[in-house]
Amino acid sequence: MKKYPRLDKYYDELIKMEDEEPERFYDQRSYSLMCTLECISNYEFIKDFCLKNNFKSVFDIGCCFGYQSEVFYESGIQYRGLDDTISKYLWNSELYEYQVGRFPCDVKSRKGELGISVLCLGWNCYLYEDTKTLDEQFESLVNQFEYSLIYMQQNLVPLISRHFSKVEHLEDNFYFFKR
Repeated sequence: MKKYPRLDKYYDELIKMEDEEPERFYDQRSYSLMCTLECISNYEFIKDFCLKNNFKSVFDIGCCFGYQSEVFYESGIQYRGLDDTISKYLWNSELYEYQVGRFPCDVKSRKGELGISVLCLGWNCYLYEDTKTLDEQFESLVNQFEYSLIYMQQNLVPLISRHFSKVEHLEDNFYFFKR
């Protein structure tokens, strides 16, 4: 796995700030970064998939603070993200575009852009109304993206497959969907 020195340095800075002023530090940046670092190999898989399959742009649904955009930094792949987190601390915000909202919502997808989501779409904690939410999320996904790469619970794939012309299990919990 590749090293991400900018993320490591920022994590150390966040921990230091939390130690010095714990009462002012409530936005969970360090927790989010720690979670990102633990599952960064998922984003490396997405990057490699994009490079192999000629995707030049990804739109990350559920990007939180956008730390995973670091994986796409210097790869030639454009990154955009969506989350319902409102923060002035979005990672690489000078390079990449972020949108505030809760999916399903209009994301203004671009032609050829790959919709991606890791541990967001198709996970129980984000299924606010159970299968109704799941259905709404994937109906919106197919309407906005020709192709999607989603890291999701395997048992939910049969419930949403009807929305797509192609569903391909790649590895682990990764599924590739075609409109």
